[in-house]
Amino acid sequence: MENELQLDLATMALKGRRYDEAEKLYMQIATQNNSTEAWVGMGICKLYQLANGRTMDEAIFCFERARKMTPEMQNDIESQAIVNTLFVMKAYMLIVEEAMQKQLQEKNKAIFGAVLTGVSLIAGMNSKSAFGTIASLSGTGAGVGVAVDSLNNISNYNELILSVLKLCDDANNGIRGFVQNKNELYNEFEKEVVLMYESLENAKKANQNQDVASKTKEYVSGVLENNQGDKWYHNNTKLALSFLVWPVAVYGIVMRVKSKKK
Repeated sequence: MENELQLDLATMALKGRRYDEAEKLYMQIATQNNSTEAWVGMGICKLYQLANGRTMDEAIFCFERARKMTPEMQNDIESQAIVNTLFVMKAYMLIVEEAMQKQLQEKNKAIFGAVLTGVSLIAGMNSKSAFGTIASLSGTGAGVGVAVDSLNNISNYNELILSVLKLCDDANNGIRGFVQNKNELYNEFEKEVVLMYESLENAKKANQNQDVASKTKEYVSGVLENNQGDKWYHNNTKLALSFLVWPVAVYGIVMRVKSKKK
């Protein structure tokens, strides 16, 4: 009973981002009671701090320790590693999504709104587990317990994407090397990771092309200004092109109607 209470306290500390407190409690339970669940909890605790300097190797060490202690629980232990790693990666993707929304609001959000669909991947992936309280961590809501302050402090958009990409690479490689049972859950993890990488590519492209609206306006204006001979609004192609900048199109239609009345 006391062991269960300590595990609950450790998990509450982790949810509250009190990482030192959580690690101390998990380590105490793991060493004093030889607890598999505590080693899994320690692994998750380190996993949630990847953006704050912890490494995937540290997290995998804890999961490995748990698996060696109770090999009969291999599937449960590996499932916890998979689900919580995906949970952490999605928390990082949320930071990118929020940054991109801000970036596009300041530029040309209407043109790139469709890109956001590919970045929003916070749909949970559930797995049955024998780990009680700890198993509920990845279902508490997007990013709960995950350290993201260091990412929030990155003001440069491209630097943020590169940082998230490196974190996701490390996490993905860690899971690939750790998981032995390549089951359905693992396959789902792989699919989600592919989607995340595609989303990061979309985020980069959105930033690279963020001035397309202003460039389009300049291009259309140039076409109209350089037009010689007949007025541009008498040319169907040029009039259609002008709809890219709707005030110009309205002007063209009005002028075309007026010229026909003369």
